[in-house]
Amino acid sequence: MVGLPDNAVKESQQRIDSALRCIGLRIPGKKIVINMAPADIRKEGSSYDLSIAVALLAANEHISSERIGSYIIMGELSLDGTIRPIKGALPGGVSQSPGRL
Repeated sequence: MVGLPDNAVKESQQRIDSALRCIGLRIPGKKIVINMAPADIRKEGSSYDLSIAVALLAANEHISSERIGSYIIMGELSLDGTIRPIKGALPGGVSQSPGRL
């Protein structure tokens, strides 16, 4: 990962890998570069895990990449693939119901 991520963001790989394994998928065994632009803004916490996991699923054609641009992806990705609502985000018509990846 590039773009000034903190340690929690750098550890996303392990959390995402665990969540994907729980649903029967794997991160591909090739080098993947994730650009966390803009680089001058510090990224903290695990709030990027779900977005990165969805992007990986789209890049590997497990889900349609054409449709994900129509959604706001917010949530906390658990190690077992469960998606939990995040605190501090205004709903704005966005469903905050928990689900699975």
